[in-house]
Amino acid sequence: MGRSYDDRFRLINLPTIGDQEIQIRFVVDDETLERTKKKLDASVTVSLTDSAGNLVTEFSSKIGNLVWSSPIHGHTGYALYDSKHSLFIPRPNEAYFLHVIYSPDASLVSKSGYVYLYSGCGGS
Repeated sequence: MGRSYDDRFRLINLPTIGDQEIQIRFVVDDETLERTKKKLDASVTVSLTDSAGNLVTEFSSKIGNLVWSSPIHGHTGYALYDSKHSLFIPRPNEAYFLHVIYSPDASLVSKSGYVYLYSGCGGS
């Protein structure tokens, strides 16, 4: 998490069980960072478009301003998300494109993080 990141991902076959929402989370693998989260300069920008190029959702924020949830599914650290713009309902047979841009904070050079899609319907 100490260096810049900019990449796109193609998402297919997302679960569509009962119009269940999927949440885009940015996971930080460190249980101690929450105490200093407001001092971090790192930021993340996430956008999701469908196969036609239509914007589905997007958010951009310093990571300290995102919601920091407790550790998830046996992982350590925190799952960070935007309370209004991290959620979307996938459509059957639709392909999506997830664009993630991360701007680092020098104090996080030894830390790791990743993007996590949480479906809440029996798996992620």
